[in-house]
Amino acid sequence: MDNKQQGKHTRGSVLIIVLWVVLSIVSILLVLTISAKNYNAKVRNILGSTGAFTTASGLIEVAKAFVDESIDDEDFYIASETTDTYFWYLSPDPNKQSKANYDLQDLAAKLNINTATRESLLLLPNITESIADAIIDWRDEDSEVSEYGAESEYYSQLDLPYDCKNSNFETVEELLLVKGMTKSILFGEDYNQNGILDSTENDRDQFKPDDDGNGQLDYGLIPYITVISNEPNQSENGEQRININSSNNQELRNLIFDKIENETRAATIFNYANLNRPYRNTFEFYNKTQLTIDEFEKLADSLTTTDDETIHGLININTAPKFILELLPDLDESDINTIILRRSELADTSDDPSITWLIDTISLDKLINIGNLITGRTMQYKADIVVLSKDGYGYARLSVIIDKSEGPAIVKRCEDLTSLGWPLSQKYLDGLRNGLSIEDIQSNEEYK
Repeated sequence: MDNKQQGKHTRGSVLIIVLWVVLSIVSILLVLTISAKNYNAKVRNILGSTGAFTTASGLIEVAKAFVDESIDDEDFYIASETTDTYFWYLSPDPNKQSKANYDLQDLAAKLNINTATRESLLLLPNITESIADAIIDWRDEDSEVSEYGAESEYYSQLDLPYDCKNSNFETVEELLLVKGMTKSILFGEDYNQNGILDSTENDRDQFKPDDDGNGQLDYGLIPYITVISNEPNQSENGEQRININSSNNQELRNLIFDKIENETRAATIFNYANLNRPYRNTFEFYNKTQLTIDEFEKLADSLTTTDDETIHGLININTAPKFILELLPDLDESDINTIILRRSELADTSDDPSITWLIDTISLDKLINIGNLITGRTMQYKADIVVLSKDGYGYARLSVIIDKSEGPAIVKRCEDLTSLGWPLSQKYLDGLRNGLSIEDIQSNEEYK
């Protein structure tokens, strides 16, 4: 090879080496750039999520203020904002198929599985006799097996054995330990518990969770049930109620003569009260003592049929949705529609938790049959708090049980639901990450 050819070869080799070096440098810079971007994204997400959790924690205090009724602003539940975040209070509602609903969740407007009768349990979606009996066996104190139920003998033979609890459920998720219960029955297709038909919940099992792809969201049991709903056996002013089944008549006599101005009429009512014991509930007392509605309204909140300090599992007839009212015995669709219409007429004129208005709303026989199952007030609420940073990257979700039965509202339970994923429309994430505000997103067709 002559010198000329050798020079060309050398220059060519050098060029290749230079190109490789340049390519390597570019690759390294690209990797560093991507790494830097990923790092920045991670930092941004961490910071955003930290801020979101901080806001969510603060919103627990706001929810407590709502429960204590020191705040009253219905619009506050929907896409409200702080300096750095937007937030929502989710309340899944089977009456609003595939549409997000926002509110605090009224736990007295649900069925308490710790006190529900077998008949009511059987009216829940996909609950069989076997599951209903197993629920009752799980919560009762004895070890006797119900007709289709299960006790420790069954659970001890499972691959991962355990005992039947024979005590109250502490969470609704505890139902998954009960014979026959499955995630599909408990959560339906709504595994992220947002009450919205997400694309993965309508794809015929292409992605989890399993679903039937029929365009309708199966809510499962979650919107129907609770494990906590109780109230003190006290009147609205905090006084202990008087047991109308008690042989101690003096307190009842004092109450009747205090509330009924006409002494002759008061004496007649007191005489009827003594003659007609026992009473299943105050509505039967109203019937047997031949009270007028006006007289009953003066007495009802001060009366009870038990000495128990706390009453568990009553359904708030003033707030329960139709699908919960349908779980009460003996009520037909006409009764339920009449109740809903009547209470809506009263809603704008009174915040009174009294339920004496039911007397001229449904038949007295039916009212007496459900009288032990209903109330007019709520002491426990659930706040499903969703927080999103304004750049669309930081997110947090907390589920909180708030109780005011013993005084000012306190937190009974707090659960982190962030791992269930973003529960609202993807348009919020996309829009905020592209620099839009919530108002822009809600009005922009591109994000609808």
